Amino acid sequence: MKYKKFKLHAIGKPTKELQGDIKPAKTYIPSWFKNAPIFYPEKELKVGTGAMTNMTFKKCKPMEDSFNLGYMVDLQADVYLEQLPNDFSLTWKVDNPLFENHGNTTFLMDTPYGYHEQVVKYHWLIVPETPKGYSTLVVPPLGFHDNIFKAVPAVIDTDDYVFNFALPMWVSNQFKGIVPKGTPIAQLIPFKRDNWKSELDVIDDRDYKLHQQQNHNDIIINSYIKRFWKRKIFK
Repeated sequence: MKYKKFKLHAIGKPTKELQGDIKPAKTYIPSWFKNAPIFYPEKELKVGTGAMTNMTFKKCKPMEDSFNLGYMVDLQADVYLEQLPNDFSLTWKVDNPLFENHGNTTFLMDTPYGYHEQVVKYHWLIVPETPKGYSTLVVPPLGFHDNIFKAVPAVIDTDDYVFNFALPMWVSNQFKGIVPKGTPIAQLIPFKRDNWKSELDVIDDRDYKLHQQQNHNDIIINSYIKRFWKRKIFK
């Protein structure tokens, strides 16, 4: 099988040793999803009227796919977050600087609820490179809803932009304490750039219902996985 390469360039040998290899996002599945039961409240499959089942979101492949897309950036060391009056403080023990304020105008952004207006930059010191025609989408780790550091979403054309890759973050104004090493803080999803144009048409109601009965409702379990799902591989 041929793979597209998501290359990573560590700025200096110490960075490579401290940060370590970036890992596929699938190795950071949120605990609430990982620990959820497949069936609830019963512990085995129950099928009711209209083939309604007691399967939970644990069987939702589209949701799981979002957690598995791309690669995850995690903290290279413990960071202590202290809440100050109208401000915050970040400290760590490693010698290299991990965070710094990202300008002084981030208060003009639409700050998410529960976070400080001041955005900080995480000094990852690793530069990703994608093949020609591919960019990288940066988002907060999908499925992690209690992020202490919330990555500012961005798209970077990593096939040409091979420079220092700082990651802007909002900082929680609710949490105080140690954010442990290895905490996921940003999800990087490479994608191919294409030109798109939306178009709206109409599907005949009868044809839609017939298609649904023949290609979805006739299988009670895993219809989507068996008929439509395509594997996405990130190594």
